[in-house]
Amino acid sequence: MRKLLLIFTFFSLFFSFQLKAQVFQFGINTSSNMLSGDFTSTDINSETSGFATYGYGGNLDFKFYAQKFGFGARVNYNFYERDRYAYEVAIRKKLGIVDDKYFVRDIGLMMDYGFQLSFSYKIPVKGVFNIEPYIYLGFNVLATPPNEVIYNKSSLTYTYQTQLMGYIGYSFSPGVKFQWDIGKHFGLNLYFEYSGTSYESDAQRIINYSSTTFESSYRVKSYNINAVNFGMGLNFYFGKGLEK
Repeated sequence: MRKLLLIFTFFSLFFSFQLKAQVFQFGINTSSNMLSGDFTSTDINSETSGFATYGYGGNLDFKFYAQKFGFGARVNYNFYERDRYAYEVAIRKKLGIVDDKYFVRDIGLMMDYGFQLSFSYKIPVKGVFNIEPYIYLGFNVLATPPNEVIYNKSSLTYTYQTQLMGYIGYSFSPGVKFQWDIGKHFGLNLYFEYSGTSYESDAQRIINYSSTTFESSYRVKSYNINAVNFGMGLNFYFGKGLEK
């Protein structure tokens, strides 16, 4: 409830702030994500493990400036690579596969996307250079693909499947941008940020069947993604404040 109230307050400030805006900024950014925590765990029986190795993504951001204060929003996306080899070793052990008569279908890629609101403060450094600390708060959705394993056991062929899942979570991303305003309407930026997203728990269905047996079960998954992101981007500026 507190998270929803905080985000609602950000929305209210966002729309009221536009009335006082002097400069409008539109940005296109890309990033590389260094992951840490339970999301990188390869424990297949853990509720929070994701077998993730690294990530990459990008965002489109929109920001209004009044003096040095900025208030804006961004839509973002990230892809997370999974350790396919570690997953294959873990699932073989879990299912009791002792020979090479099996096939693992694993896309090896997860994705999240979301919407966030931001507050920032631009600090002039020298001439066309400035530093801008910021924080983003918002919602994200994580999609995890289904997996399938076909294997032999006790003279029977089994199929093990997990379902496609979507998780909803809250995200926050404090960071800092180093910006170079090349011209009145164009600039470049480098940024460094920490991002944390906590997803709501959900039950994933798992089935394991052969020609004579069928088993169905559920396991609860609850992902928490922590990452340090390094990125770069292009800025475009508009507004009456540019004429001053």
